[in-house]
Amino acid sequence: KDCDQVRARVLRNLHINTRPTLYLLPTATTCTFRLDGLGTAQHAHAGQDPCRTLSQRTNGMTRGASHVSLCSPRYELILNSLVMGLLIEARLPPGVILDAGAQHGEFSCYIASAFQARPVIAIEMNAVNVARMNSSSMPSNMQVLLGGLGSHARRIAPPKILKPSFQFEDVARLPNSTSENAIDIFTLDQLFTANSRRLGFAHLDVEGSELDVLLGAHHVLSRDRPVFTVEVHVHLSPHKTAALLQLIASHGYTTFLIEEVCGGRYDCRNLLNIPKDRSASFVGSPMLNTLTASQRLVEVSADTIAGHAYPCCKRGGECCLLLRNCCSQQAVTDWLNIHMVTFNWSESRPFDGHDTGRGRVPSLFAPPFDIFRHQHKFLWPGPSIQS
Repeated sequence: KDCDQVRARVLRNLHINTRPTLYLLPTATTCTFRLDGLGTAQHAHAGQDPCRTLSQRTNGMTRGASHVSLCSPRYELILNSLVMGLLIEARLPPGVILDAGAQHGEFSCYIASAFQARPVIAIEMNAVNVARMNSSSMPSNMQVLLGGLGSHARRIAPPKILKPSFQFEDVARLPNSTSENAIDIFTLDQLFTANSRRLGFAHLDVEGSELDVLLGAHHVLSRDRPVFTVEVHVHLSPHKTAALLQLIASHGYTTFLIEEVCGGRYDCRNLLNIPKDRSASFVGSPMLNTLTASQRLVEVSADTIAGHAYPCCKRGGECCLLLRNCCSQQAVTDWLNIHMVTFNWSESRPFDGHDTGRGRVPSLFAPPFDIFRHQHKFLWPGPSIQS
């Protein structure tokens, strides 16, 4: 079964001019692949993550194509495709790509294997996940750090790990510690001002600590003007969401909501933040035009974000009548079926049999393109960022 999954992933991610023949020779512990016409043989142990193993052995590239990664993130396909597309279009600022809250390192490997001239740093608080990343074959330009991000540098006691995929919440609430096994909390200013490194893009998935992290990034945001994403539960804590967007706006950024569920709650969204003084670099982007035209990318602010990501998920709303079922897939689906009459889910990620709901988008949000003369209205960027 593991070998079949590896083979499916390879076939899905190999983009070359002539399609190779892929032979699968499973043994007790190893899947052996021979790519005819490429003169290479790849081996991926079933006990390892095939994403990192294969990307390392092929240096993340295949003959006849450029910027091809064998790492295929399982979730948030729109977000990952957006970042990859902007990199391919050479629209992101130069510098380090940071993946905070890296979990298993899929995003870091995905980018690092395709862009080996870019240094990629993965930061993860879960020691089990860090050990797994370090024990797997990684691209040479990918660095893994055990630790977290916050508003000021300190050390905290490692939270109790419930399971390898466990993510920690709100680092700001965790007490300081001087124990030998304490975990370092870094600030972004600390990571990028003490040396010559510059930050080009940051993917911040820090489970509720996004506001605290940005409070420790004043200098790097002002100096490097990186593009970055944050993850929010829009209606879980409306005041916190508004405060986060107000802070981002105060640094001269425009925020765009990516219409893609990114967690267990169906109001979980990633927000793409672009410096206004770099907006000219993104005009005409095919990736941004596509997402904007399909309404997968919507400009938001502290005043308008509450009208997105299923407003019925507000506390006491129709999708949040029961606390245990608040903003769940079932609650949102029931609401949509009642108010929209007909409704279908479309997958924005490869389905692997484990339906967590992450990466789902409702097909009903796709706008019609039946009036050709008005299609220009869907081009990115909107009027506000042009000014």
